[in-house]
Amino acid sequence: MKLAYLFSGQGAQYLNMGQDLYDNYKTYRDIIDQASAACGFDIQAKVHDEAALANTAMLQPMVVAMSLGVHALVADQLPKPVAHLGLSLGEYSALIGADALDLKTGIQLVTKRGQLMQTAAEKSKGKMVAVMTKDHAKVAEICGNIKAGYVNICNYNTSKQVVIGGDATAVDLAKVQLDDAGLNHSLKSCWGLSHPVDVLCGG
Repeated sequence: MKLAYLFSGQGAQYLNMGQDLYDNYKTYRDIIDQASAACGFDIQAKVHDEAALANTAMLQPMVVAMSLGVHALVADQLPKPVAHLGLSLGEYSALIGADALDLKTGIQLVTKRGQLMQTAAEKSKGKMVAVMTKDHAKVAEICGNIKAGYVNICNYNTSKQVVIGGDATAVDLAKVQLDDAGLNHSLKSCWGLSHPVDVLCGG
């Protein structure tokens, strides 16, 4: 069997994430504590803070640290991987997991990356929304219905997720129609790329 690790980027974070792992597994806890020392704030304390989960400057080192904590938990139980891969922010997790970067350096880089992206996002009038649905055509139709500003599908993440982006006003109007179409079961705030991202979960 050949094994490869694929590390996620932003978008799946939620309140209290990783608390059970932190409480019960020293290996995981050690990674989080080392990452906290590298980024300059208590990562595990911030998982209970909605504002932190919506702030790229804090969220990016949190996501990478937690990914690496899980990686450390399973690495000794699985065959040696043939590759470490990452999606966007996850590329940093992959580099650290593959020992191309040490943990301290990697977390410091990600922290700086998050700070720069947060600053850029605050200056931007754009917005992005990740929509969890198989019905990509419906999402495209909704975007096409918006005439006040620009909004369109800008990324096909998976068969069950697309990202729309554009002018903040147009994206917000699209969100209303997504709601009306029953595509939002829950709303999670996060940041991605250089724009604020809301994640809408739907069928």
